[in-house]
Amino acid sequence: MHSTRPFLITSDFPAIQRQSLEILQINLGYICNQRCVHCHVNAGPNRTESMSLKTASVVLRFLAASEVTTLDITGGAPEMHGVFRHLVVEARRLGIKVIDRCNLTVLEEPGQETLTDFLAEHQVEVVASMPCYLEENVDQQRGKGVFDKSIAALQKLNAAGYGDPDSGLVLNLVYNPQGPVLPPPQVSLEADYKRELNERYDVRFNQLFTLANMPIQRFGSMLISKGEFEDYMALLRQASRPENVETVMCRTLVSVDWRGFLYDCDFNQMLSLPMGWKGKPRVHLSELMGQSLTGNDIVVGDHCYGCTAGQGSSCGGALSRMPSISIIIPTLNEAETLPALLRTVQPWRDEGCEIIVVDGGSTDDTPALAEPHVDVICTAARGRASQMNAGAARAGGETLWFLHADTLPPSNSIETIRHAVTRGRGGWGRFDVRLSGRRCMLRIIEKMMNWRSRFTGIATGDQAIFVRRDWFTHAGGFPEIPLMEDIAFSRRMKRRASPVCLREVVTTFSRRWEERGIFRTVFLMWRLRLAYFLGADPRRLARDYRHG
Repeated sequence: MHSTRPFLITSDFPAIQRQSLEILQINLGYICNQRCVHCHVNAGPNRTESMSLKTASVVLRFLAASEVTTLDITGGAPEMHGVFRHLVVEARRLGIKVIDRCNLTVLEEPGQETLTDFLAEHQVEVVASMPCYLEENVDQQRGKGVFDKSIAALQKLNAAGYGDPDSGLVLNLVYNPQGPVLPPPQVSLEADYKRELNERYDVRFNQLFTLANMPIQRFGSMLISKGEFEDYMALLRQASRPENVETVMCRTLVSVDWRGFLYDCDFNQMLSLPMGWKGKPRVHLSELMGQSLTGNDIVVGDHCYGCTAGQGSSCGGALSRMPSISIIIPTLNEAETLPALLRTVQPWRDEGCEIIVVDGGSTDDTPALAEPHVDVICTAARGRASQMNAGAARAGGETLWFLHADTLPPSNSIETIRHAVTRGRGGWGRFDVRLSGRRCMLRIIEKMMNWRSRFTGIATGDQAIFVRRDWFTHAGGFPEIPLMEDIAFSRRMKRRASPVCLREVVTTFSRRWEERGIFRTVFLMWRLRLAYFLGADPRRLARDYRHG
């Protein structure tokens, strides 16, 4: 197995310090009944490492002497370790909240017939791995037959009261992506999980936590084998959000390995990066009785970007409620057309979307008109490509939607885009377009535009392109050329997948067609596109377009 440690330990991740300790996370060892491809602890059926009763006694003495409120029990399958039930019983006797990080299938293992009742009796919060609500995806990531066992286990937990909001028995699920991508927005994916699991299997749960895959152990080795490690690290770094640094879980959590040694988090534990304390490079839990860790430096590395990328990841899921879709509007002297678009998109801000206007140096009132109605307004070098790329860099959503200021989208756009990018239809796409004028020739032109796009897989800016953030980042954004940036971007994206060509219609103002003349504009655009495909310089084409 390839080690990613040498590529992670030298890092420019910002320095962070501990706050007061609230959560003691203990890794009981690496014994597990599964061997998952995304596993960051490299657990499996053939591992033998397991916490001793002596070390478990140290854990309990520490809990009794500290202000810790939560014992978070993890490992391979922590329930398979001999000290698990002892720790649960004694921690609950101390009034400590207990979390069991469960792979679900362990409830179906021989010898675990009483596990569900035991967890319920002691009011243990169950956090269960469930990478998808579809059988094929789960079995691909975790092994054949795992999905059916997981559903059976969830139904057992439900029968014991788990997932019922009035029972006090909390059942949360955990989602990890299957590949080197960021997880989709937690809020919208949770809604999908609840609907699908309930309708298909009558399964209920409380919350869904979305976690990014860490580039370590088994998953990191797979990335190296496939030549995807550097791209994934670039994705994590580019998607990192400074505000997530303030809420990373390691500030209030300490991780204990099966021998009792301390780490700032479970990921550092797997990378053999021990927690330092008072000049000691390594410290045992027994040495911290009655001691405070507040202000202690946290050991960081490049893998920490996995906790701050996008909506952020922690043992409790997303660190922030990310806007599911970022609407990016490039502007240049659009005071006449922009207000209509801003009125159309305002209701979507209440649905978790954000609106970003990127101005290219307007000399009219465009920025002043936009400011009260957007979440972000910024400036960039003139040119749609550079402006849209600047907006994407400021965006918080996992899906980016690029709207021209003279385009009006339909009222169901957000639901339509979410359906397109989160249910397997594709990572990018566009709408059909309608020209606003009434002339019959415009109807023919818009039909030809939409047909041509479906046939060639090329989308234009007028068709309101949307794309998953990770796909956009992987493609390098829009090529910063003065014309044909949408065509060039489409060609890049087509190498990965064809666009989702939605039938829903956006309406774009037909002013350029009517001012220049419909036939003249058609022939101009055909000539410019042909010249571009034959290799003409986009700067010359931009001059021809302006003077066309």
